[in-house]
Amino acid sequence: MSPRAAASICLLSVAVLFTAFWIIGQLDVVLLSQEWAEGVLKILIWVVPSVLVVGLAWQRSMGGALADLGLQSNPLTGYALGVAAAVPTLIAWPIVGARPLFLSAIVGSVLLGPLAEEVLFRGLLFRQLYRRGGLRPLRAMTVSALLFGLAHLANVDFETVRLSVPQTMTPVMGQVGLTALGGLLFAWVAYRWDSLWPAIGLHTFMNLSWEVFGVNGPVVHGPVRLPADAATTTRLASVAIAVYLTWRLTRRPRADRPDRPAAE
Repeated sequence: MSPRAAASICLLSVAVLFTAFWIIGQLDVVLLSQEWAEGVLKILIWVVPSVLVVGLAWQRSMGGALADLGLQSNPLTGYALGVAAAVPTLIAWPIVGARPLFLSAIVGSVLLGPLAEEVLFRGLLFRQLYRRGGLRPLRAMTVSALLFGLAHLANVDFETVRLSVPQTMTPVMGQVGLTALGGLLFAWVAYRWDSLWPAIGLHTFMNLSWEVFGVNGPVVHGPVRLPADAATTTRLASVAIAVYLTWRLTRRPRADRPDRPAAE
């Protein structure tokens, strides 16, 4: 299969899987309003088909497909990176007072959501674009990051935006841009570690930060309220830790390394 055909399969597959999730999300199903149910749906709609797409397209076994997606390495390494990066959040959390975390949010937004998003946008899209699609790593990172950011437009209430432009549109685009930068970071981490698990671990604990502090600081008042700029500083510190550890503990993988033996 030519690199162009491989890249087309990656892009089309991601588009179809994301659209399927979005369409199901538009259905008036009460259960899907629960965060845990949304996380389970992402696993079913994104993770399982991603493994099938890679296996069928590249004629790989189940183990080979998981390896192509970056899922065959040790998950503990990835979550250890996430915990290390989460130290600023864990320090600030008791200072501001523990915001209530519900089991549904922990399962859906903190655990399952990041896993599914990394498999779709970094495993199926980024890794396959540079391994099979012939794109250089930086270009593949950029493509996956931009699509990751644009995908979050699905969370926007455009009727509200229409009625309050430009007051609402500017924050929306800022959020999309910030999400794209996060996607670029996750892709770089996945590339350096040559594994999806460090990106999953980092994404998991970054989502924990959003759950704890919200978008502009914590929702509830604790002994000391953490202002919005301090919440941002905490997250930036987490990013700095993840970048430093990744840079020191990994060697850049060869972009031209084949994923399968030449005899195949």
